[in-house]
Amino acid sequence: MVVSKERLIKQMQKELQLALKETDQIKADQRIASVRSLCELVLSSESTKQEGKTKESISPEELKAMLGRDSKEDKVSYNPEQGDSIFDF
Repeated sequence: MVVSKERLIKQMQKELQLALKETDQIKADQRIASVRSLCELVLSSESTKQEGKTKESISPEELKAMLGRDSKEDKVSYNPEQGDSIFDF
C-alpha cells in the first residue's frame, strides 16, 4: 500500500497541533516522536526514488569508464617466443 506524501504531511500537522494542545509532557513527547517517524517515512521514500533515478541514468560508456575496463585489457595473450611461460627455466 502506497501512502502519498501529502497525506503523511497532513498527519504530521495533526500530530503537531495535538502536541501543542497537550498538557502532559510525556504524551506531547510521544506525539512529537510520531511526527519524527512520519518525517523519516517521507525522507526514505524520497531517497529511494532518487536512487532509482541514478541507477537508470548511467550509460554503458560511463559504466566502462567507472569500472576502468577496456575490452583490450581483458584479452590475455601468450607468446612462447618471449619465454613468458611459468615452465621456462
